[in-house]
Amino acid sequence: MEGTTTYELAESLGVVTPASVVRESEGAGRAVVVAFDEADARTLADVTGKAIGEELALLLDGKVLSAATVQAPITTGTFAFGFGTASDADRVAALLGASATS
Repeated sequence: MEGTTTYELAESLGVVTPASVVRESEGAGRAVVVAFDEADARTLADVTGKAIGEELALLLDGKVLSAATVQAPITTGTFAFGFGTASDADRVAALLGASATS
């Protein structure tokens, strides 16, 4: 099927819920910044620390939101999703209930 990517998902490595989601509007305007509370930040650091060099999918309502190869553990509790187009970033930001930056 053209335009569709199929993922084979393994067992869940953890569940995290963003404490805040912000749609960045500066520069190319193609980013969504997600921050987590302390407990979820620890879970994210643990999961990404164990997945270095592996592809890790982030799901929202059972659908793959993003899938990327983990280069380093995410230990700050905050990270940005980069998208190819501003409309993709808008769509994901809306799904996550983002606020906009000025």
